[in-house]
Parts: sequence; C-alpha cells; structure tokens
Amino acid sequence: TLSDIHFPFALYDELDKALTLHADADVVVLNGDILDGYIFSTYGTARRIAAVKEYMAAFELVQRISENFPQVVLVSGNHDRRPAKALAKREFQKEATQILRPDLLARIANGELLDKNGELIEKLSFDNVIYQKYDSWYVRVGKTIFCHPDAYSGGSPGATVIRLCKYFNDRLGGENFDSVVVGHTHRIYKGVVMNKLLIEQGAMCSR
Repeated sequence: TLSDIHFPFALYDELDKALTLHADADVVVLNGDILDGYIFSTYGTARRIAAVKEYMAAFELVQRISENFPQVVLVSGNHDRRPAKALAKREFQKEATQILRPDLLARIANGELLDKNGELIEKLSFDNVIYQKYDSWYVRVGKTIFCHPDAYSGGSPGATVIRLCKYFNDRLGGENFDSVVVGHTHRIYKGVVMNKLLIEQGAMCSR
C-alpha cells in the first residue's frame, strides 16, 4: 500500500523501490492523495501546474501497476477530491458538474488515457482496477480497512488512526475488520489498540 504520492511531487525512486521490493504482492492499494490537485488549491500557489499533467502521471502509475499486479485498489484522498470541491465552492450543483466529471480517479479507473490537452486518446481495459465511487475515501480489502480522511487528529502519534478505528467499530462492527491503514497524516505510526493493528503509513512525496 502506498499513499500521499501527490503527483507531480512524488518520490519517484521510492515508488520504484517499493513496487520492486513487493513485486510478489497480490493487491496494490493506492491509499489516497494520488493527485495533488495543486491548481485547485484554496491556499496560495507559487506555480501553475496543469491538472492534466498530474492526471497523466497518476494514470501512468496505475497502468504500470495494473500490468504487473493481479489487482489495484484506488482510495480517494482529500487532494483527489479538490476538483469537485472547487466546483462546489462556486455553488454549481451536481446537475451542472456531472458533465465535467471532476472525479479524476473514477476516470483513471475507467481507463481514460488523455493527451496533454486533456483529450481522450484511448480507453484502456482496467478490469483489475477497483474504485468505489460511493464512500470512496475508504475501502475494505479482506479484513483490513484502508482509508484517507479529510481531517487528522493532532497530539500523540496514532491519534488519527485510533479515532478512525473507533468510527469504523461503530459503523461496521469490530468483528468485520482486524486492521486499519490510514493515509493523509504524512506520519508514521504502528500499534495495536482495541485488539486491532493500526497503521499511519507516511507519505511518498517530497516535503
């Protein structure tokens, strides 16, 4: 599992190392913030980075993983949701935005290869790429929940994943999962709490 890649700010060498080291994996989970959504940021931006550039880099990674591993699972992060949030902030309703298809991970999972102008070149068959459009911020693979929330908890290490473990325990029932892996915090944590293995998995991007 890899999270917080934030294309185009990815640690490309580290991605290569991880995929090579775990070349025998059955499933690769990209646990949110695959894209940075830099141009859609509500914070001040120092550069102009085309959204399609991020899309093409993320698509290339998903295509590579799809060709080399049995299954790819995509989870939506808060940065992946930036395009939709930018449109919502302008108070466009779903009836207006659905034609623009701002869920870029859904388009990647659909195999939509774009050129540098955002034009559809080809639609590839990504039959082994899984992306659930509803509640796309988390997914359960076996008895492990992978998730990427909008917010994180400050304070002690592991505070975010512990809070989310309690949330999923109430929502899904504790017997339905035995571990939680969280992106978003850019922190490293691993511990056992409430008899569950809890992990905050850090980040695969530059600072």
